[in-house]
Amino acid sequence: VGQFFRSGSVNCWSKIHPMLRGIGVGCVCVSMLLCLYYVIIIARCFLYFFNSFTARLPFTQCVEVAGMNLNETCCELSKDKANFYYWNNVLQASSGFNDVAHFT
Repeated sequence: VGQFFRSGSVNCWSKIHPMLRGIGVGCVCVSMLLCLYYVIIIARCFLYFFNSFTARLPFTQCVEVAGMNLNETCCELSKDKANFYYWNNVLQASSGFNDVAHFT
């Protein structure tokens, strides 16, 4: 339809009927959200890719996280070092809404 009208998504639907312009706007918004989603996935892949060039892989060992005692970490308790690395180093997830220390 866009090739027939020689215009973008918003103008294409607007030329069919002015009230259908929202379909074009919705298509643009969904495309933007999908693009952002895949950019985040690719960024995580690059992060793991470049971290894999170190002598010891960072996700195979317990790494000290600021504010945590290494003896009490979930890494030591669950023995899941890759999961610990993902949540604390890649995502930098906090313990909840009250803990926003790394945003300041």
